[in-house]
Amino acid sequence: SRGRRRRDLVHAQARAQHRGRDIESKQGVRHESGGHLLVVAHGTRSAAGVTTVSRIVDAVRARRPALDVRLCWIELVEPELRGTLAGVPPGRPLVLVPLLLSSGYHDRVDIPAAVADIRPDTVRAPVLGPDPALAVALADRLAEAGLDGADAVVLAAAGSSDPAAVASV
Repeated sequence: SRGRRRRDLVHAQARAQHRGRDIESKQGVRHESGGHLLVVAHGTRSAAGVTTVSRIVDAVRARRPALDVRLCWIELVEPELRGTLAGVPPGRPLVLVPLLLSSGYHDRVDIPAAVADIRPDTVRAPVLGPDPALAVALADRLAEAGLDGADAVVLAAAGSSDPAAVASV
C-alpha cells in the first residue's frame, strides 16, 4: 500500500543517514567550514560508556578533518562543558551537538546557561531523540548481534523531573 511504501522509504532514508552516506544538506551544500564542533555528552561512571562516546567523536573527527571537534561532558566526566566552551577560540563558528536522547533539564537549563554565559554566538543542535532513526539504528545493531524475531528487548531510560522529557521517552 501507499502508506507502507512511504514508511519503507523513510526507513531506507534513515538507514542511509545513520550509516553516514547522507553527508550533504538538502541544498547539496557540504557543511565542513573549518569551524568548531562541540559534542556534549551526559557523563557516566562506566568506562565502557566513556569509550563508546569517545569512539563516536573519533569517527566524526575522521570524517571531518577540517573541523576542530571537541568532546565534553555535562557531569561525572572531564572535561566539563563550561571549561571546554571557554577553551574554544573565538572568531570561527561553533556548533554544539548534545548527545542526549531526550530534552530534559540538561538540554533546557544547563547547556543554554553555559552557552549564554561563555559563548552566546554558539549554534545549538537539538538533542538526538526521540527520533525514528534511533530505532532503525538500534534494530540494525540488534540484527548484527544475532537477534531474531523470538528474542525480546527491553529499553529503559533514566527518569526526569521535567514532564516534557518524561513524555518524550
